Amino acid sequence: MNDTDYAQWQIERAIKAAQYALDQKDLVTFANYFTEDGKLFRPTSKDPVCGRDAIIAVYQNNPSERLNRHLLSNVHVTHMAEGVAHSVSYVTLYSATQTAHEKPVTGWPLQRALVGEYHDTWRRTSDQWLLSERRALFSINLLIGEAQ
Repeated sequence: MNDTDYAQWQIERAIKAAQYALDQKDLVTFANYFTEDGKLFRPTSKDPVCGRDAIIAVYQNNPSERLNRHLLSNVHVTHMAEGVAHSVSYVTLYSATQTAHEKPVTGWPLQRALVGEYHDTWRRTSDQWLLSERRALFSINLLIGEAQ
């Protein structure tokens, strides 16, 4: 594996690991995939969330009973030069609300499904690739429980 292929593999792995941490509500680990001054543009706001502490805080505001699962696909790492890389990943987000009673054998009922993209900018540190900017956007919203 050459250096470029290895860097692409590292970035793809970081994308998946960061998303797993977020789905597990391990917000510190998720935020640590960003540079100290990393920016996160969420679909619900024009203004970026800036810095690891702010990224943690914004996700701590999510309802505690919300269960999210982000499925990633079509990860494409591009434009690698001078310690900077860009990537685009497709993301499908499934959400449910965990109720107080025991989890059903077949899982919690689906409440929303969204399809979108992450447009990421990566910076190489001394030992790893970190997100300096993530722009998340949704392009498809599957209506659940509503007239279509």
